[in-house]
Amino acid sequence: MISKEKYLRRIQVEHDVPSLSFLKQLMHAHSIHVPIENLDFYYHKRALLDVNRMFIKTVEGYRGAFGFHVNVLFEALLKELGFKTKLLNASPYNTEKKSYEAPFSHAVIGVTINDNDYLVDLGTIKGPMVPISIIQG
Repeated sequence: MISKEKYLRRIQVEHDVPSLSFLKQLMHAHSIHVPIENLDFYYHKRALLDVNRMFIKTVEGYRGAFGFHVNVLFEALLKELGFKTKLLNASPYNTEKKSYEAPFSHAVIGVTINDNDYLVDLGTIKGPMVPISIIQG
């Protein structure tokens, strides 16, 4: 289990009630204070999808993360703050290859606020900086 208090201190945000404006604030702060990095690969360390280990490394250790790890950890924070969320599998589009990456190669976050669905993705450098509204139909 992660500490929402430590996480919020790490990204320098005050606790608030779940709302679209609070989600935008969290995304903005996270993108400023938690860099996208993959130094573990460089140092041949195994990158496991263990939320507690990711929390220790990223929040307590003041490191960054990448892709799956960023979104898995951020989704854990949103859940702890009372947001209705779910992790979703994604296949990013590679603009250089003009094709999609392998299935299940990325994770994004679905967030529901007041019966409105949003897509959140902080795991890429060129990703959206605000929640993307998902319109059914």
